[in-house]
Amino acid sequence: MRTVAACMLAIAGVLLPPGRLAAQQPTQAAPVEQGKPPAATKPPPSTQVAPRTAADTARALREPLDTVRVDAQVAGKPPEEIAVDPGPPWRTSYFPYLTGSAGDLFLAARIRPWLPAAFEDRVTDRAAVSFDGGAGIHGSWFTTVRFDAPLLWPKWRLVVFGEAAQSNRLGFYGFGNNTEHDKSLLDSTEPNYFRVERVSFDGFVEVSRRLLSRVFLAGRFGLDHSRFSALPGPSVFESEYGDEVEGTDMTGRLALVWDSRSNEFNPRSGILAEGGFELGRSGGENYRRTYGRIKGYLPLRPSTVLAARVAASNITGTPSFNSRFEIPTWEDPIAVYGGYSSNRGYPGGRFVGSGVVFGSVELRQDFLPIGELAAGSLVLFMDAGRVFEGENFTFDGKALHVAGGIGIAARLLRSTIFTANAAKAGEGWHFSAGASWAF
Repeated sequence: MRTVAACMLAIAGVLLPPGRLAAQQPTQAAPVEQGKPPAATKPPPSTQVAPRTAADTARALREPLDTVRVDAQVAGKPPEEIAVDPGPPWRTSYFPYLTGSAGDLFLAARIRPWLPAAFEDRVTDRAAVSFDGGAGIHGSWFTTVRFDAPLLWPKWRLVVFGEAAQSNRLGFYGFGNNTEHDKSLLDSTEPNYFRVERVSFDGFVEVSRRLLSRVFLAGRFGLDHSRFSALPGPSVFESEYGDEVEGTDMTGRLALVWDSRSNEFNPRSGILAEGGFELGRSGGENYRRTYGRIKGYLPLRPSTVLAARVAASNITGTPSFNSRFEIPTWEDPIAVYGGYSSNRGYPGGRFVGSGVVFGSVELRQDFLPIGELAAGSLVLFMDAGRVFEGENFTFDGKALHVAGGIGIAARLLRSTIFTANAAKAGEGWHFSAGASWAF
């Protein structure tokens, strides 16, 4: 949810493939002494077993893996009778980093215990807990905790996320697709004309169930309390909404997901398609959201990937102030519209509305690859989109906000990707950075 810029000072933890289970080879039986019964033979070890009870799950989280990656129970044998070899233990990564978000520069740190997945899995960990916290040079701060479990239980995935944050320089230009950004209104004595302060406490729980080999049904419950406050001096927010807007959103969302990507951390082929419906309530009023997105990856050469996406969201009823800033997509919400995850030519939240439609296309060219250890990439991209507020949800190419640019990326091991981008749009150049691909 928060864009992480490059500048990692130290990374602890090394990604190694988990140990393989080996079946015992049959050995020649020892001769039976006369008058003595034959010794009982020990059954050979088998594949690892999925957790079936709460005690099994607790053991999987506490100890090296006594559990399986996917459905692997041997037919005809209960779990307690199947011998297993322990897998890799939990590991811990911890490092400081710099990140830019909501008009501030943060010095932050992360502690991340994680349980490695097999090398051939589509994810790098079976489970992970991430603790992040940081302080900005302009008084902003944040702290987050996130638990991911994509492979702890057969056919199930779980994400639990919580955050407390204060942004003292969040951009706010009003609602709608035609809001203006007149830089002549800004000077050293009145720098907050397009800014607002936001304090938020939010979290969500998402559970996904695999229906078919590539199809998931995902349910999400979220709770968000946010307070937007005017900063000193004149501002767009103060002129339209007064000193403060505060509210609590309670949301529930159901989505159907198709995922055929080659992997989830650095996809080179496949498609992720998703459609969902959300119900929300805030301040005694209800609202409804429908959304969809599709993104695909096509390998042109062993070192070249063409990636593209389209997405749309529309809120009806009485949307809350805060509901317009984010789309609750599968496991990782998208901030809209503007910023690293939607349009890299504009700052975060540059265009905000009850509806949004956008798309991107980019060409990724690897250079200096060192197998699975590291690689650098050059990225050429174009982003385009628009928002809707108080108007019908239609597509009009003339109203699109278009940006094009170039970026570089660095990949370390199988899970760490740093990117930096420069993009040109109608309001000039904008620079952004992140700790993953933009999509």
